[in-house]
This record gives sequence, structure tokens and C-alpha cells, in this order.
Amino acid sequence: MLYKSGKPFELFSEVFSSKLALGLGFDAVDYYIDAHYIASANFVPPGLCFEPAKSLIGSSTDYFEIYEIMERYGLGYDYLDIIYMDALVRNGDRHEFNYGFLTDVSGNIVKLAPNFDNNMSLFWNGIPDSSERKDVLVADFIEIVKKVDYSPPKVSRELLSDVYEKTIREIPCDIDKAFLIDFCLNAYTSILSASLPEHNNCCASNYCSLIDKDRNSAFFGRPSANKKASAKNSKGSNNFNL
Repeated sequence: MLYKSGKPFELFSEVFSSKLALGLGFDAVDYYIDAHYIASANFVPPGLCFEPAKSLIGSSTDYFEIYEIMERYGLGYDYLDIIYMDALVRNGDRHEFNYGFLTDVSGNIVKLAPNFDNNMSLFWNGIPDSSERKDVLVADFIEIVKKVDYSPPKVSRELLSDVYEKTIREIPCDIDKAFLIDFCLNAYTSILSASLPEHNNCCASNYCSLIDKDRNSAFFGRPSANKKASAKNSKGSNNFNL
């Protein structure tokens, strides 16, 4: 088991982000409250090792540059899933040591590690005056979806409400439910408009019924598992030198 301490807003942010990521179908660490700490199982399976992203990207913080590096190993969309979540929950702490890869004993990359370490997101350092999302995380993610095909999975009011209720029961704190939901939805609709520009005029309250479609469908240009595997194999070896 792994444990983490923090202030109530930090613990709330970690657990909420974890539950939201899992609710969206992402590979993420399942955090939960245990006494005064948040806990999770060790996400590194037996026989594998965790290698920080720095091994491949150095100290780069450029989304597109990192995406291109990830694509060489068939992990581009998995990386976009992580930074999409960062934009939704305003996680500005995605440095090169808090995401990475699972590798085998020979140093071959098996997969991107599950999404973890989101305690410095949402309102960890205070609640903003407005739920509008004009922050750099949303703006930067919009810039990358203008360059690559990415279909953001639907973020609904119902999902956010459910995640909030489950999290607030575990970690009671003074975070307004409606404000938090609007905070995340405002990021989602901004990203949605950028990734599906032909639907900019749709009613925001409906959040585009198109997103109810299979997010792996050809319509969204999102690769299926088989296509991901094919792309990965076409890049050659996944081995890298540390």
C-alpha cells in the first residue's frame, strides 16, 4: 500500500481526480481515504518497474514535443488522456517525475503508468472567484488538439455530481458542488469546441450528444486497441537506454 498525507483540499483533489479519471475510462490509480491519509495499492505489477517520463522527455514541458516522443512508442493518445485530465481538474504539477512508464526488466516500455499524483489540482491552494476556465492548462491543451486528432470523452453533469458525492463523503470539506461541476464543465466545453470545431454552435447545456458515441469509433479519429498495437509495432523496438 502507498499512503499520502496533505491538507483537506489536497486530499479531496487527489481522490476526486482519481474517481473522475476512472469514471471517464482512463487508466488511473484508485485513491481512497484511510484514516487521515489517502491510500492506494502499488500500481507497479510484479516483474515490472516504474520509470519516470524524464528518461525519455528530459525536462521538456512542451505538450506537442512530448506527444511526438510518446508517439514513437505508440503512447501518444495515452499521454493526451493524462493532460486532458490535467486540463479538466487544473493540475499544474505534471512534471517529468510524476508520470512515466512501466517497463520490463530489459528496459522495454510495456505501457504508460496509470495517472497518479493529482493532489495539486482543483482548489488545493484556494477556491477561485469564478468558475470560468481561462487558465493556461485549458489554453495549452486546446492548442495541441488543434494539431492532433483527439476525441475528449464526455464529461457530464451527472458524472461530476456522482464523483463529488462519493468524494465529499470520504473527505468532508467546504467545496460547493455546483461551483466545482461548473468549473470542470467549463473546461470540457472549451476543449470540446476546439476538438470538434464544426459543432461550436451546439447548445452547451446538451454537451453535444455526439460525445455519447463510442469514443474509440472512427468518427472521432481515436485509435482502437488493435490500431494502437499496430502503430506501436511499426515504430520498432520499445527499448530505450537509461
